[in-house]
Amino acid sequence: MNHTMSNNNVTSGNNTNSTMKSHMVMHMTFYGGQKVVILFDQWTTTTWGYYILSLLALFVIAFLYQYLQYRLTRMAQTCSSPPYVGSLFIRILHSSMFTFAVAIAYFLMLAVMTFNAGIFIVITLGFGFGFFFFHTNINNTSSSSSGCAIPTSSAATSSTLTPKVDLTCCA
Repeated sequence: MNHTMSNNNVTSGNNTNSTMKSHMVMHMTFYGGQKVVILFDQWTTTTWGYYILSLLALFVIAFLYQYLQYRLTRMAQTCSSPPYVGSLFIRILHSSMFTFAVAIAYFLMLAVMTFNAGIFIVITLGFGFGFFFFHTNINNTSSSSSGCAIPTSSAATSSTLTPKVDLTCCA
């Protein structure tokens, strides 16, 4: 289903004759190809080079979003003890980082809503690679050789079932 909007002569509400030419294709299903408008009219890819460059930029933004989420998690872990608990500066910094992360998440969501399959794939891969690099080692146990918080069957005692948080790994 292809929804096309075309306006050749549009007059504004105050009866002045202003001519606006626009042709917008709004996809409601996934499609392929390099011709896509990403969020702004100025960010239009018409060649494969610009399309690949845009995909790379979106991948990096999704990857860095996961880094920002990692930093927010680390800040929540390390700043929840004295002397940082009541610090106004830390609270403002944490709130600012959270607000920036939400803005990036909405930016990426709107980019996915172009329904371009390539954009969907690279943003998903950016999230996945970012999670792999930044989030897989947050709750590392100190005695496990595999790095997982799940105890092996030979060492399944009540003391190993409680994961130990090692905050020195990524300081």
